[in-house]
Amino acid sequence: MTMKDFANYIIAIANEEKLPITNLQLQKVMYFGLKYVMQHQLYPSELIEAMYDQHFLVWRYGPVVKDIYETYQGFGADPIVANPDATTFPQCELLKRYIIQLIQERPFNLVDRSQRERFWIDHKRAIDGWRSDVAYQLHDIAS
Repeated sequence: MTMKDFANYIIAIANEEKLPITNLQLQKVMYFGLKYVMQHQLYPSELIEAMYDQHFLVWRYGPVVKDIYETYQGFGADPIVANPDATTFPQCELLKRYIIQLIQERPFNLVDRSQRERFWIDHKRAIDGWRSDVAYQLHDIAS
């Protein structure tokens, strides 16, 4: 699984549960979902390291995977719909309930939570306009 696969999995769950998900929400659900996986040791560290093939960056509204953001930016603040790549992964079933919970949370609550994370606070000055190139390492997410 890659970060793109993870994003598609989250979108598939949202579609399956008939829950709208915006690009902003997707980014935060990915971030907190990955954090949950690491904190609860749901997968071996080798699998997590292989999955984290695109890094979150410090952006104005919290952590963002740039390529995935750009894939869905055409939706703006509207829900992402009809993603033909969205698919579920049996190995992610342990995470499904938590992902549904995150999708149901108010998007700006997730933003606020992500902006209270130590790494974001320590690097928010690097944001120029809306973005920075400061990348999260896995240990930054796990802490």
